[in-house]
Parts: sequence; structure tokens; C-alpha cells
Amino acid sequence: MYSDYDLRILQEERDNAETVKQDACIEYIETYKRMIHMRDRLESRRRIEGLLKETSIPREIAECRRLLAKYPSKKKLVKELADITREESVALAIYNRAQVEYQQAVDKVIKQQEFRLWVTRRYGSVIVSNILEYFGAIELVCRYNRRAGKLNVYFGGLNEPLGPGHAHWVFNRKGWAVFGRCPENEAA
Repeated sequence: MYSDYDLRILQEERDNAETVKQDACIEYIETYKRMIHMRDRLESRRRIEGLLKETSIPREIAECRRLLAKYPSKKKLVKELADITREESVALAIYNRAQVEYQQAVDKVIKQQEFRLWVTRRYGSVIVSNILEYFGAIELVCRYNRRAGKLNVYFGGLNEPLGPGHAHWVFNRKGWAVFGRCPENEAA
């Protein structure tokens, strides 16, 4: 099915999916930075503890203890690192899912655009633009019947192209209109 309305909806879905993907990416990066920072703090604490064990000079021992006082306990750092690591893996999973959903939305838009291009090449953009120009239709739906080789064009319905009171035109393989129904003509 080919519809300007459907294409706009798909493009909006694609844009929304891209925003979700970007937000998920930012969240993942922030979580990853926190995890790296926590790893660095834990590693610094371990190095200071190692220096404390190696030194016997009172001034160095006092300095190492002063530095260790700035850090939370090793157990608390390990627990926080484990929590942040879990958050990081959840954020990565959310980002990967958002990336897949974005790609699916992009694929839908591309498929719709390819079908639109095919209809235009097959039947000519003149037909489609003439219908829109003549009837002032903004949204239109095209359905191709492969067996009969005919293109059905619907537009001008209430709230949607196929809504109540829609117009219906049929074109053959050569692009000639073989049927046309407009509610305006029937009412007169």
C-alpha cells in the first residue's frame, strides 16, 4: 500500500525511534563513565593499600592513611562497582534494543519510499500529481492489483483517504483511467 499519510506516520515513528536511540546512547555513555570512574577509584585504593604495606617510613604511612581516608571502604567500592556494572549492562541492552527498533523503522520508511517510487515509475508521477492537483487531495492511498495489473487510487475520505465519502480511481497498466468515482459528481 502506498500512502502519503502512511509515509508521514512511518517517518514520525522513525524520528521517534531515533530520539529514543539517542537518549539510550547518552544514558549508556553516562553509566559507562560512572563505571570507569568507580573502577579507577577502586584501583587507586588498591594501589594506596599496596604502598601502605610496602613502606615503613612513618611520613609515607601517614600520607597513605590520609589518602585512604578519602575513599569509602573497599567492600563498599566493590559493591558500588557491581551495581554500576549491572546498570551499565542494562543500559547497553536498552541501547541495543533501541538501535534495532530504529533500524526497523528506517527499513519501513525505505520500503514505503521504494514502493512509492515503483508506483510512480510504473504509472507516472503525472497521474498521481494530476489527481492531487485536480481534486485538491492531500492524502492518497494506492493499492496495486498484480493479477489485473491495475492501480486503485483512493483519496478524499473523511479523516483519512479511505474514510467515508472517499473517491476511487482505477488505472490500467498503460496508465489510462478505466474507472473513476468522486462523491462530488455522485451528489450532483
